[in-house]
Amino acid sequence: KIKGHGNSTTIRIPDSIDGKFAEFLGLLIGDGYLRGKTPVFFNNDESMLARFKELTKDLFELDVNFGKIKNVKFSSIHSVVLYKLLTYLGVPKRQKSRKCSIPSLIMKSPNNIAFRFLSSYFDCDGYVGGGGKELELCTASREMQIHISYLLLRLGIINSLRERTIS
Repeated sequence: KIKGHGNSTTIRIPDSIDGKFAEFLGLLIGDGYLRGKTPVFFNNDESMLARFKELTKDLFELDVNFGKIKNVKFSSIHSVVLYKLLTYLGVPKRQKSRKCSIPSLIMKSPNNIAFRFLSSYFDCDGYVGGGGKELELCTASREMQIHISYLLLRLGIINSLRERTIS
């Protein structure tokens, strides 16, 4: 367990990257960002918010706060220690959509860990197309495109990349 300065909350840091940690990162990178020094996850699906809360509690022994901005529900985690861990792992602080990538620990992890990351990331940013026969994903980050393509190929999933302008 680690505690920051002053009145900060003590958090548990996992010993290793496991499936739950990979899933947490996939959710946060997919539909979250670091606002100030607070990780925030946005999603209107109650089951996704509940899963994010469960992972946060299981992994870090932290509680989440719920809120709503405009019409979008969110969960936030007030922990400077967790914020610093996430930035160390490569979660971008600003302009996440253009700068995000898969953390190197996930890229180097066994296939079951990579699968958990991709599964939760696709839950956030992917959708089914092609009459239910294709998975599609849209990202503004070229590095994220390449990382996802690499992991999919590593898992035996043939994929293709294409550029599309969205107005």
